[in-house]
Amino acid sequence: MTLLPVQADLCWFCRQSDPAWRYPLEPVQELVTSLDGTLTIAGPLGAPWWPACEFCRMLFDAKDYETLFTRALTAVLSAEPERDPDETGLQVAERFQTLGARYNGPAQRVPAAVDGLTRG
Repeated sequence: MTLLPVQADLCWFCRQSDPAWRYPLEPVQELVTSLDGTLTIAGPLGAPWWPACEFCRMLFDAKDYETLFTRALTAVLSAEPERDPDETGLQVAERFQTLGARYNGPAQRVPAAVDGLTRG
């Protein structure tokens, strides 16, 4: 199983670059073992933020999870067409569950770039 990539400079929903928003997250308390016994984490261990682009933030805040799920799954399968759609759908759903479990407040704007440095 190939895990979904996680990068701080991408929206963790749809993979759009340079996300303008981020959701604060509770620290990871434990690792999760999947049914086949492999150890998985749906985001970087202890990541304090969940990056989101403008459109995904609007969908999440509106609780339009069905559209957000479809957008996220479509983005992954478009970028990596060799992926199994069913397995990838399960991974996207697990990632959403992780956000739900660790969500710790409303989205905050990512600070603008300073002195040529990227957002962080």
